[in-house]
Amino acid sequence: MEKEMINEHPEKTEERYQRFRDDGQKLGIPVFETWLGLKVIDHDGKVVEERKQRSHSFTRNYYNRIFRAGAAKNLSDATFGAGSLSMKSVGGTITSTADARGFHYTANLDERSDSSSYTKAGLLSTAGLTQKGIVVGTGVLAESFEHYAMATLITNGSGSGSLDYSQSELHSIAYNTTTKTLTDTLVRDMNNNSGATITVNEIGMKGLEFAVSSASYQHFMYIRDKLASGIAVPDSGQLRVTYTISLVYP
Repeated sequence: MEKEMINEHPEKTEERYQRFRDDGQKLGIPVFETWLGLKVIDHDGKVVEERKQRSHSFTRNYYNRIFRAGAAKNLSDATFGAGSLSMKSVGGTITSTADARGFHYTANLDERSDSSSYTKAGLLSTAGLTQKGIVVGTGVLAESFEHYAMATLITNGSGSGSLDYSQSELHSIAYNTTTKTLTDTLVRDMNNNSGATITVNEIGMKGLEFAVSSASYQHFMYIRDKLASGIAVPDSGQLRVTYTISLVYP
């Protein structure tokens, strides 16, 4: 069935998404919807390409995080995979001691709603950092639920093959009373000052978790979307990535 969904016509897949959302409302089960938007702007400020597609590539790390927060369960094992609530950092470290406090206020490490975007927690990132927030890469590896890192991360900088990562925009939260949909929009720009065109093939979202026992931080990838075809960012151009994450309430 999974293979059938991947290979079927996009319109048929979209019908499934909409039916799933509608059934969730009828059954009293909130349903996540996530969209990925890409916009390429050249050095003259002209939009040369724009895409919008559903993002359906949340990783095991993401769902484990949700489950242990909702179940008030700390990590307690040292394996990663089916039947386990552990998480694997972008460096491949299996973390079994982090608790569910990573996105919440703790020890002054919060993601605030004012002009600050902390680098210590949440999904926002300051300029130049690729350890968290929205990131991009050139890798063409097929999507997998088990992925914990980008296939080939594009580094920050202005040298060959690098992009200058801007600071994440602050969260934009909106609620539609008609559709009962709460939406959080996350945006980050990457500027190409490398001297040549760079083709982006994968988009990711990374966050940070705080391990209480060691008082240290681990970076985790929660989303990795492989594009059907690469998107070219010209020299002196900009790529704007937008993740729109919604929760449709019953």
